[in-house]
Amino acid sequence: MDQHYLNDEFDQFLKENADQHKMYPSDRVWANIKRQQHGDKRRVAYIGLFLLVAGSLLWLTVNPPAAYRHPVYSALPITVTQSKPTISVTVDDIIAKLRAKSLIPPMEIDAPVKLKPLGIRQRYFATLEDAMPVLLPPVTEPSPAREIAVNKPAPELALEYHEITLPASDNQRLAGLDDPKIDTYPGASPFDNEHQHEMALPPIDLKKNRSSRLSVMMSFAPSIGYRNLFDGSRKITGPGNSPVMVQKLDVNEFVDHKPAIGFELGGHLKYELSKMITLRGGLQLNLARYNIQAFAHTLEKASLPINNAWGYQSDSLVVYSNIRNIAGNRPVQLKNQYLQVSLPVGAEIKLFGYSKFQVSLAGTLQPTYLLNADQYLLTNNFTNYAKEPSLIRRWNLATGLEAFFSYQRGDVRWQIGPQFRYNLLSTSNSEYPIRENLMEYGLKIGISRPLY
Repeated sequence: MDQHYLNDEFDQFLKENADQHKMYPSDRVWANIKRQQHGDKRRVAYIGLFLLVAGSLLWLTVNPPAAYRHPVYSALPITVTQSKPTISVTVDDIIAKLRAKSLIPPMEIDAPVKLKPLGIRQRYFATLEDAMPVLLPPVTEPSPAREIAVNKPAPELALEYHEITLPASDNQRLAGLDDPKIDTYPGASPFDNEHQHEMALPPIDLKKNRSSRLSVMMSFAPSIGYRNLFDGSRKITGPGNSPVMVQKLDVNEFVDHKPAIGFELGGHLKYELSKMITLRGGLQLNLARYNIQAFAHTLEKASLPINNAWGYQSDSLVVYSNIRNIAGNRPVQLKNQYLQVSLPVGAEIKLFGYSKFQVSLAGTLQPTYLLNADQYLLTNNFTNYAKEPSLIRRWNLATGLEAFFSYQRGDVRWQIGPQFRYNLLSTSNSEYPIRENLMEYGLKIGISRPLY
């Protein structure tokens, strides 16, 4: 009994392991077996479709559509019978037709403005020969083959008057006349010399067609500010905490300054002096600044060098500072920023271009006034930074140079280009020995339009 039970377990074990190792054919194998046993029905459908397309193409080749058939010309001669029309219209008939068309039926249209009646004579000619002296210029030597009665007077034809009333819209255009009704002959010309009236036409404004020489421009320029710093040939010596004590010190070797971002905003009036030169002037606001890397320190006494009238150092100004230039407790970053308002005056010169696209060069002189006075100055031996508003120069003179591309769309002209601005005078008074000249590099964007 146990043996039978063990055999059943062994058989079950073999069955379970055999099921895991069975291999089943894929669908593609079964499809190939089915195709070999029963044949491929798709092949018959493909052959039938091919025969149908080939037969259709052959039929279209033999029997093309009517739109693509070439015309077949008959070899038999074609006889065309043309009958010569009979002309029965004379010159008198044409003149009578023109006279009938020139007659204007009477009509009444009310109008608020009265026009004076125009008494105009209208002449008609009985024959075409009578009208030839008027229609053709005078001939000095008449041709003998063609006899024309040049001096023959043309008969005048008396016609009835017809009353015509103009609409109100036409009367407004012909202001200044009295009667809205015009008594005239049918077909009468208003250019008759006997009764010709002057008509008041509306005035024409020529200012719109006249190009204005004066224009206004608004501009904005993000800029990078920096400075030129030098002490010239002066010697700055004296007691201080600087580790370097030499007879001459270069100030740029003992300071750590970095450029900073500023801006320019302005409004200008421009006058076109000629096609090549344009004058400009306006009001401008500039913010120029740069960063100072320094060190914080406890408050200590320092001195600012002062020059006398002859340019030599003779005295010093005592100040207190908690900022050191070379060594201190911790690093700090300071800013020297200058907010200036100026009146730029200069000119533009067009280098090349046409009415829409131009390349120009501009230069300006800018009297400048400093609005703030809280800048840092270097003390003796470049040891400390201190503020002393009494040594800051308020009035300065700057110059600007720019090159720009301009494009005009309608009445508006856009311009963009680089510019350079430089302060000709130092930011401090002449009493302070270290000179500092500000400079700005910017990208100027402007928009201008004429003033009518």
